[in-house]
Amino acid sequence: MRRHKRLRSVSKKRAAGVAAYTAFVLGLKDLVGQRCEFCYVSGPLDPHHTRKPRSRYLMDTDSVVILCRRHHDMTEGPFKYGRVVVQGTRSSGWQMRVVFARDKFAVRDGTARGDDGVLGSATTGHARQGGTLS
Repeated sequence: MRRHKRLRSVSKKRAAGVAAYTAFVLGLKDLVGQRCEFCYVSGPLDPHHTRKPRSRYLMDTDSVVILCRRHHDMTEGPFKYGRVVVQGTRSSGWQMRVVFARDKFAVRDGTARGDDGVLGSATTGHARQGGTLS
């Protein structure tokens, strides 16, 4: 006799939470016009949380930016190839920039090079300003 593996069932509460988050992300994509908020290209889009997505910030429109797959991958990529750094909130306006550095400590020390080629611009210089959406 064969024994089948029993699939793990998902609770109704968890399924409702996943459905609510999916609806939240789809609504946010519609709000930004189905375009990346960094390069304004339409295509596959992913939400990026500027704060850790704990339960309090998971569905907070102020702390989620919609990025294309390329730029979302660059938010977690190595600094030596260029990393997209997102700061701010939706209500105050996003500040997004590409930062090149030896490592994450160079960004902290101010010796990183921003996408405009200036040292220290990772924290003070050139930034792409996002507007407020209403």
